[in-house]
Amino acid sequence: MRLRFSDEDGTCECYTCGKKDHWTRLQNGHFISRKHYKTRWRSDNCRPQCYGCNITRSGEQWLFGKRLDQEYGQGHTDKIYRLSRQKYQPTHEEYEKWIDYYESHVAAILARRVERNRREHSTIPARIIERIHIH
Repeated sequence: MRLRFSDEDGTCECYTCGKKDHWTRLQNGHFISRKHYKTRWRSDNCRPQCYGCNITRSGEQWLFGKRLDQEYGQGHTDKIYRLSRQKYQPTHEEYEKWIDYYESHVAAILARRVERNRREHSTIPARIIERIHIH
């Protein structure tokens, strides 16, 4: 999510306070806590957040939800809340599927950027480098 919402130079903005920083120095905040597996990996539940908002101020949930409703339409946060209350325990195969899904998206974004901005290259995990064939 942090990478997805960053610009070509890697600058990203905290969803709740607007602080700008490199995507590697921000965190992936969740509107509904990630302990709820049903909504943990949903992109409409996650946005970049600074440490202060995500940890110190417990995710700024009210502001986070208000912004999500502005972005997706009134009632979206209610829908995510109800969904999060459904019991769900991912299987090992489902975890592998999520890992592959997000690694492929990260690889695609970084592949588009790496030639324009070599600073990003040093922050790419080895398993992603292998996927996008950067050496």
